[in-house]
Amino acid sequence: KYGKYSFSGMTHTEETKAKIGEKNSKTQKGSGNSQFGTCWVHSLIEQKNKKINKDELETFISNGWVKGRKMKF
Repeated sequence: KYGKYSFSGMTHTEETKAKIGEKNSKTQKGSGNSQFGTCWVHSLIEQKNKKINKDELETFISNGWVKGRKMKF
């Protein structure tokens, strides 16, 4: 089902987990993080969520949006 090189049913060793964590801790900080400079806003009227740049936040708030992500409307 998953092919010849599937990782299904296998686990990483503690040493490997530590190596992955160390690499991610360096690359996921600041501008290396894919979410850097963004935030979620939601509108109860439109019942929508949007991920926006933080420099657009005040514009959205002044148009009735609320900071944060709402999972259920």
